[in-house]
Amino acid sequence: MQSSNIKEKLAQCARELVSEGLVKGASGNISFKKEGQIYIKKSGTNFKEAKPPDFVCINDKKRVSIEWKLHQACYKARPGIKAVVHTHPVAILALASMGIKIKPVTIDFAVYFKNGLKHTKFALPGSKNLAELTANAIKNYDGVILSNHGLVTVGASLKEASLRSIIAEREAKIILAARLLNRRIKNLTKSQLKSICKL
Repeated sequence: MQSSNIKEKLAQCARELVSEGLVKGASGNISFKKEGQIYIKKSGTNFKEAKPPDFVCINDKKRVSIEWKLHQACYKARPGIKAVVHTHPVAILALASMGIKIKPVTIDFAVYFKNGLKHTKFALPGSKNLAELTANAIKNYDGVILSNHGLVTVGASLKEASLRSIIAEREAKIILAARLLNRRIKNLTKSQLKSICKL
């Protein structure tokens, strides 16, 4: 895949994340790794307005997001992944702020997050500490909730990583809606999860 095609796919992904309500303005980021090169959204670029030229190689430190360390650390921790998606989903952050863990309710969530979601401690955006906390968690999880910050999902493709973010937020919305209605949540059982993982 040529760099122009990679940047076009990143721009398309950016617009999709906006339509799903997972990002606002320039907050958050997405990246893709190809042949050792990491392409990431430029600092200050609005997701809704992002175009192919707004995605640059991570070695251009003057133009990339302050979260470049986080993305780079994720690729080092999981050599098999090709994409990292960092969003700021409202429902997930609402549940996390109350200390409520997201347990599998739907089959989709169980399939895309076989180990569930991992929560990390608070760390400042762009810090080495945040990058290390995220990388350590991403070794065994496909989704990591950054305390008081956002969500990071990874995948073997940009489509898979972004779909994980969408599915995680939808699961959070289901749980949040059930709690607002004061209804008991029927989670998938361990036996059901075991059978799903075999699919």
